[in-house]
Amino acid sequence: MKEILIQDVHLENEIIRFEKFNLYQRDAIKSIRPLYFCPYFTEKAAREKGILYISQIVGILIFNSSNLDDNIEKIKSLTKNQEQSDNWIAGVKFNSVPEDRTYYFLDSPLKFSKPIYKADGKEESGKNWILKNITKNRCVSFLDLLRHIPNLIEKD
Repeated sequence: MKEILIQDVHLENEIIRFEKFNLYQRDAIKSIRPLYFCPYFTEKAAREKGILYISQIVGILIFNSSNLDDNIEKIKSLTKNQEQSDNWIAGVKFNSVPEDRTYYFLDSPLKFSKPIYKADGKEESGKNWILKNITKNRCVSFLDLLRHIPNLIEKD
């Protein structure tokens, strides 16, 4: 099972949306339902490169931001925390695009002590992992993520 969505993130607006609003948005897609999200900050991002965070995906909704009022109750139903739902709503409004988008509503992220990087291109290093250009909808299993956390698992 592929539980973790990993996506390249480098646009400042998307970094702000993730860091400030616990929200990730992308073009509308219905086919994947991951449980967790990890942004991969690329070299273009004004952040340390790599995977630094993992967030549980609390809910996934597809809608046009111009129809936000029709979706506020759905957003509020994802949490009992009013402050969290207000924050998500503000994130949808932030630099919104008037077209159908998939919104991943995230719990507060956990930060890794060291970044996790893409495969280096050596044989087997990219197997079940992420390569130079992360494809849209790239999901990995928890086990694959754990294998790439520095100094977490002993190598045989």
